[in-house]
Amino acid sequence: MTQAWLKVPEMTPEQWLNWRDDGVGGSDAPAIMNVSPWCTYYGKWEEKVYKKRSGDNSSKKYGRDTEEASRREYEDLVGMYMPAAHIENTKESWLRASLDGMSSNGKQLLEIKKANKEDHAMALQGKVPDKYFPQCQHILRVHDEAESIDYFSSPADGSPGKIVKVYREDKYIKEQLYPTECQFWEQVTSNKAPALTERDYLNMENNKKWLEASQRWKETTRSLKDLENLERVLRQELIALSKNHNAKGNNLSLTKSIVKGSIDYTQAFADYVANMKAHYPEIDFRPIVLEPYRKDSFVKWTFRDME
Repeated sequence: MTQAWLKVPEMTPEQWLNWRDDGVGGSDAPAIMNVSPWCTYYGKWEEKVYKKRSGDNSSKKYGRDTEEASRREYEDLVGMYMPAAHIENTKESWLRASLDGMSSNGKQLLEIKKANKEDHAMALQGKVPDKYFPQCQHILRVHDEAESIDYFSSPADGSPGKIVKVYREDKYIKEQLYPTECQFWEQVTSNKAPALTERDYLNMENNKKWLEASQRWKETTRSLKDLENLERVLRQELIALSKNHNAKGNNLSLTKSIVKGSIDYTQAFADYVANMKAHYPEIDFRPIVLEPYRKDSFVKWTFRDME
C-alpha cells in the first residue's frame, strides 16, 4: 500500500518559505478555521496570494531559540529521538506540515508550543487550547496514518513541560477542516478573495489623522458628485439649445458623433463554437478558454461613504 505521506528533503530557509507559501500548512489551519487570535481567514488568503510573509517578532524568535531545548526535554520524557521534519500528503501535495518532531519510523509526531501561563494551565488539565486544535488535526490529516500527535506545552517560565496526546477526530477533519481548507486553497489558486469580516478592518475611530482625512475625502467626493450632476444637467441643456445640431459659441464646441458599442467576446466565441458544432457535429469543438489571456491581477482600493 502506498504511504499516505512523503518526507520532504532538507531545505534552506528560503526554500522552506517558498514551500510553505505553495501549500496549506499546520500553522495556517487556525486562521482558516477562524480560531486564530493573530490572523483571519482573509488575512491568511492575502498572505498566500500576495506572498505577504509576516515579519519576525520577539515571540517568534523566542520560540525558535527555545524549541531545541524543549524538544530535548520531550525526548528525555519519551526516550526517543524526535528530529524536526517536513511532510506532504502524497495524494494532495498542497496539504503540508512542518513537524517539530517525528520518530524514525514516522509513527510518532510532535508539536511544540512555548506556552503562556493560561495555555500551559490548560495543558496541565490535559487540554489543548482551541487556537491550536486545528493545527494538530491538520497534521494528522496530512500524515493520514498516525492516530495521534503529542502536543508538548513548554512553559516560558522554565518549569517542566506537559505532554497532551491529541487523537485524530475523523468527523471534524472530514466535515469541517478538510472542506474548509479545500475551499481556501481553491480561492488562493484562483485569486478569488473571500468575504471580509469585522476582524479584517482596522478600527481607526480613535486615529485623529484618519478622522480628519476621511472627513475631507467625504466632503470632496460629495462636492464632486454635485458637480458631476450639474455637469450632466448643463450638458443636456446645451444639447437642447443646439436643437440636436453641431454648435459653437463662447469658445465651446458641441459635436455629434456615433460611437460603436463594445463587443461581448465571451458570447461571440460561445456562439461561434455553437455554430461550428451545428455545421460539423462529427467534430468535438471545445469552448474557447479565455483565462490564459487574462492580464495580471492588480490591487484595487474601494472607498465607500457609509453615512
